[in-house]
Amino acid sequence: MRNIAAQYIYFDGPKKIEKAILMQTELTDDTEVEKLIQQEAEKIANTTVKIMEIREA
Repeated sequence: MRNIAAQYIYFDGPKKIEKAILMQTELTDDTEVEKLIQQEAEKIANTTVKIMEIREA
């Protein structure tokens, strides 16, 4: 099991919003982890997000 922390940003009108997400996953492929984080962050923000950093937590 991997603990992954990611920082992402999105825009709410003219406001830039920075958030972080912490996830546990059994995925080992970093590309798949990035896709999963992107999907989850977009569900939370309800808009397109830009992932700024992903690291093991």
